[in-house]
Amino acid sequence: MLTHLVLNDSLRESLDLMDSGIFIVREDFSLAYTNRWIREHLPSDLANKSQLEDLYVSHNAPLVLAKFRQMFQHRTMQYISSAFHPWLLPIPDKRIANGLMRQRGSIRPVLVKENGTSSASICALVQLKDVTDLMLQIEKFKEVSKKQKASERDLSRLALVAQHTENAVVITDPNGYLEWVNAAFTEITGYTLEEVLGKTPGHILQGPETDPETVIQVREAIANQEAIKVEILNYSKSGEKYWLEMHIQPIFDAQGTLERFIAVESDITDRKFAEEALHDAFQTIKRQQAQLDEELEQARQTQRVLLPNEMPEIPHAKVVSMYYPMAQIGGDIYDVFRLKNDRFGLMVADVTGHGIPAALVSFMVSSVFKNSVFGVMSPMWVFDMVNHNLYEKLPESTFATLIYGIYDSTRQVLTYGTAGHPPALLISTQDNTIHELSTGSTMFGVFPNEIASFEEKEVQLHPGDKVLFYTDAIYEVDNGSYEQLGMRRLKHLIWKHRHLPMEEIIQKIYDYGLTYSMRENFGDDVTMVGLEVLESASPSVVNNQDDDPLDHSFQSLL
Repeated sequence: MLTHLVLNDSLRESLDLMDSGIFIVREDFSLAYTNRWIREHLPSDLANKSQLEDLYVSHNAPLVLAKFRQMFQHRTMQYISSAFHPWLLPIPDKRIANGLMRQRGSIRPVLVKENGTSSASICALVQLKDVTDLMLQIEKFKEVSKKQKASERDLSRLALVAQHTENAVVITDPNGYLEWVNAAFTEITGYTLEEVLGKTPGHILQGPETDPETVIQVREAIANQEAIKVEILNYSKSGEKYWLEMHIQPIFDAQGTLERFIAVESDITDRKFAEEALHDAFQTIKRQQAQLDEELEQARQTQRVLLPNEMPEIPHAKVVSMYYPMAQIGGDIYDVFRLKNDRFGLMVADVTGHGIPAALVSFMVSSVFKNSVFGVMSPMWVFDMVNHNLYEKLPESTFATLIYGIYDSTRQVLTYGTAGHPPALLISTQDNTIHELSTGSTMFGVFPNEIASFEEKEVQLHPGDKVLFYTDAIYEVDNGSYEQLGMRRLKHLIWKHRHLPMEEIIQKIYDYGLTYSMRENFGDDVTMVGLEVLESASPSVVNNQDDDPLDHSFQSLL
C-alpha cells in the first residue's frame, strides 16, 4: 500500500527540519517540493527551478530519469547508487559535497495530495541517506538539544530520519533499556517495538555463539558513557543468526547529563558468512596441502630408493653424480651399477614433464630398465626390451628418453646408446677436443619394436678422459629472454674447466646454469652423471673407430 502524504505547511515544516536532501517529483517530472536542505545548498539560480533535470549534472540526467520512469511504471522503490554521484550540481560546502559521494538515494512511490487539489496523485519521494549522514544527524541533534532544551521534539525529528534509513536504529534510556526501534530493526530481528520496549538489546538478541568478550566491551562502554563500534553476532526472533556492525553513541543534555544511547546497526551477515566460508575453505586447503606434502615426501623417499645410495668402485676410474628434481619428486632418474667381468652400467633417463605425473612414469621406466639389464651386455638389446615393455603402457603423449653406457674397466671401453636422449660429451685427452657420443635410436614408448630403431657404438677411453651423461635441462635453461644456454655454450664451459676433476666440472655447469637463468632453479629436473678415467688398466689398446670429433677446436673460443 502506498504512503499518503498531504503536502501542506505542517509536512513542509517537518521535511524542512531534516538535515538531508528531500524532494517530491510529479509524473511529468516537475518538482512538487524541495526541502530546505536542497534549496540552501544549490546555487541561487537553481534553487527555484521547477523541473527535475535541472538538478542533475547533464551526463547523469538520462540515468537518473530512467530510474524515475521505472518507479512510475512499476510503483516500486528504486535506489540510486554511488555511481550516480555527485549528481547534484557543484555545492560550495565541500563537507556536504564529499558526503554526497558516499550517499545512496532512494526513490519511492507515494500518493500526494497538494493544496488546492481534491485527489491524490502518484509522485516520487526522493531521499538521500547513509550511515555517515545519520551519525551527523545525531551529532547535530546533540547540539540542538543543548541549545533548545527541547529533547522530546528533537527526538521526534531524529526518529523521522531514522525511520526511513535502511540500517537498524535503536534508542535506549541511560540504563540501556529500549525506548524506540525503527522499522529496519524489526525487519532484521523480527521483533516489534512493543515486544522489546523496556528490555535490554542483549537480553533478547544475544545467544550461545555471541562472543562474551564483545558483550563485555559493550557493557563497559555503556557503563562509562562512551561511544563504541563493534561487530557482534545476534539472533533473530526465529532463532536465525545474523551479524551486525554496531555504532553506539551516548547523548547528553546541556548540563552534560546522559539522556540516552543511540545505536546504528548495519547488517553485515553476508560479509561475515563469506569470511567464515573463506576461512573454512582455507583451512581445508591447508589440511589437504599438508596431506599432499606428506604424500610427496613419501614419494620422494620412494624415488630415492630407485637412485644409487653410493657409487660403485670402478677400477682405475670414478663416477660422480648430481640430481636436483624441480619439485619434491621429478621425472629424471639415473643409476650406476656393477654388471659382471668388471663391467659397469651407467644410465640417465628423462620422462616428459615433471612433478608427480612424471615421477610415476619414471618409476615404471626404472623398474622395466632394471629388469632388462642384468645379464645383457648390449645397450641395443636392453633398449629393445625396454621399449617392448613400455609401448602402449605409458600415458597418452608421454614418452621417455634414455642414455645407457656399459663401461668395460679392463679394456677401458665404453659401449653406449642414446634412445632419443641428448648425446654424452667426451672430453678427450687424445685429440684435445670434445666429442658428442650419440646413436640414432628412437625414444621409448612411442613406436612398436617393428618400427623403432636401436643401435649402439663403442669408444676407447684413455687416462684423463671424462664422459658426461645429463638431461636436457642443462642446455635448455633460458636467460629470461627465451634464449637458451645451448650446446655450444655448454661445450665451451666444459672445455674451459676440462682440467678440473669431474665432480667440480659438474658443479661448475650447475652454478653457471643458475647464473645464466638468473633464477633459483633450472625450471626442470637436473641430472648429471660423470665418468672419469684415472689411469691405464692395461697396455692393450682398442682402436677408437666411433669417435665423432667436433668440426673445429675450442681454442678460438677461449
